[in-house]
Amino acid sequence: MSDWPIDLPQKLNSSGFSYVPEDNTVQSEVDMGKPKQRRRYTAKVINVTGEVTLDSQSQIDSFLYFWDTLQQDGTLPFTWNDPLTGEEKQMEFTAPYSLSNTSGHIFTLSIEFRILP
Repeated sequence: MSDWPIDLPQKLNSSGFSYVPEDNTVQSEVDMGKPKQRRRYTAKVINVTGEVTLDSQSQIDSFLYFWDTLQQDGTLPFTWNDPLTGEEKQMEFTAPYSLSNTSGHIFTLSIEFRILP
C-alpha cells in the first residue's frame, strides 16, 4: 500500500470540503410502538470530498504518477492523515480526480475518497 506523496499538500483546502459518514443504522418495524433502531456495523466508512492546490508542474507530475502508477488509476488503497483527526488512516478513491487551472501555474486538484474502518 502506498502513502499519499509527501511532496503534495498534506491538508485539504477548506473550500469544497465535505466529511460525510455513511448511514450506519438499521430500522425494523415492530407490532406496536416505535421502530427498533440499531447500528449496522461497529466500524463505519466516511466519505470525503476535497481539494488541494498544486503550485508547480512537479506536484502535478507527482500526483499523476501516484494516481496512474502507484494507485493503478485510483483503484488501490493508500494511507494519509484523516482531515479532521490527523490520524493516519487507510483510504481509497471513490471517483476520478479533476484538475483545473486556477491561475497561471496554479491548479486545483479535486478528489473524492472514503476513509476505511
